Amino acid sequence: MNVYWNGQSDQRVERRVEQDRKACFDLSFGRHGDRTILERQYVSYPFHLTRPFTLDPLIPALTTVYQQSSSGGVYRSDHLTCQIRMGTRTAAHITTQAATLVHDCYGQAAKQSTQITMEEDTFLCVVPEALVFFPGAEYTTTLDIALHPTSALMVGESFTEHDFAKKSRTFEKYSSETVVRDIAERLLVRESFEIRGADFASATTPIGQFTIVSNFLLLGNRARLPASDAIQDIAARGMDCVVGVSELPNHAGLSIKMLASSAAVVRAVTDDLFSTVVQSAFGKIPQKRRK
Repeated sequence: MNVYWNGQSDQRVERRVEQDRKACFDLSFGRHGDRTILERQYVSYPFHLTRPFTLDPLIPALTTVYQQSSSGGVYRSDHLTCQIRMGTRTAAHITTQAATLVHDCYGQAAKQSTQITMEEDTFLCVVPEALVFFPGAEYTTTLDIALHPTSALMVGESFTEHDFAKKSRTFEKYSSETVVRDIAERLLVRESFEIRGADFASATTPIGQFTIVSNFLLLGNRARLPASDAIQDIAARGMDCVVGVSELPNHAGLSIKMLASSAAVVRAVTDDLFSTVVQSAFGKIPQKRRK
């Protein structure tokens, strides 16, 4: 990349711009005939991206992207940025291949900032595998969503902890904030929470006997989203979990909270939920996503 000022290349500006682009996962989707294509991408370390996949012959508009990491997890002072832009009539599913490890941050928190822009008549599911907090991990995530009223969006997050050294240490803190606005930038939903590892692992933990927490939001055009009864049916299939479903303010959609006994239970429920959401939007059941 060349940056010019008064007709001459300024290498200092060039280096600064390159630094600002580090740790970035930037995707823009467009519609080409019946298919959704990746029109533009900028992916830098530690993120990695292979080609998009069309896994559903009966839903050619739905493309699947696996977000990968080359670093082995998230480390202290990491600042990861993600931008996802859904062009008119596009449909995509973005997930990860495996859980993301958050390592000891030694008092210097890691951060991830994500922006999602949904244009007219778009569909998007962003549901990564769980975050696994190692002892000393400190992680902050922010998610900003611009939502068109004709679009449909599913976003989710799951987290747990793992004391691999068996020294009774836990993670430091996890903070999460999600802000949803409409195309006129009117605030629809703001949801946030913060939990410290000491509370997560204590005898009075808010998750009781369960080990993993999941949060999902189903947003946008209610005609393209499943009813709350269908979601409750998923939770009632004999899995070792508890699920709560509530209406979001401003008719923005549904909030789903889940406590589960294991990551395997979370994946099974998430797969069923994804399938139900896709079926509501397209009238067809998607193929299983291999990981």
